[in-house]
Amino acid sequence: MSEFEIEDGVPIPLPRSGGKKPLWPWPEMEVNQSVFIPAIKGEDAKKGSNSIYRRVNPYLYAARSKKEFTMRWMKHEGKVGVRVWRIK
Repeated sequence: MSEFEIEDGVPIPLPRSGGKKPLWPWPEMEVNQSVFIPAIKGEDAKKGSNSIYRRVNPYLYAARSKKEFTMRWMKHEGKVGVRVWRIK
């Protein structure tokens, strides 16, 4: 016999509304728009575990949404980071 109590008639809660604001603006971006994201101290451009490419990565969102993005490591207003463009 299980130590867990099986219950009948417990309603499923409604989906959460609101919640946290998305960290990245991928859903809001239109084709040919871009956003610059500065690197955090110690991040580099390589594709390793301490990479800004890994932290920012729009490609998982792109795969689900059928949108396309590209990223480039660059300097902007004296800061280094990546710029992400929506291309399709």
